[in-house]
Amino acid sequence: MFEDIDWYCDSCNAYLNNQSGFSSNCGTWECKNCGYFNDIKEENIISEDELDFFKNPECPDCGGNLARMMFTNSLNKLQCESCGHIFEEDDTGLSEILDD
Repeated sequence: MFEDIDWYCDSCNAYLNNQSGFSSNCGTWECKNCGYFNDIKEENIISEDELDFFKNPECPDCGGNLARMMFTNSLNKLQCESCGHIFEEDDTGLSEILDD
């Protein structure tokens, strides 16, 4: 169905296509790296520009690397490895700065 699409985990950014048993027809996939359940659906296909952000997210405050926060109630939070600021991510990109 989506054979030409590269799929990455929404939580840890691991490449899903080469994980044992992965199929683009599966609908959902549990990442072998972190255990997060990813939706493998057409509406989740992103553009090349969006992909660049996900591969190398940059802090809008200091330019440092943003890392996805693991073990949170909401897996759409990123924390800057340089300045420590925490951001929330939605469909439009980074939104408000969350209180530390």
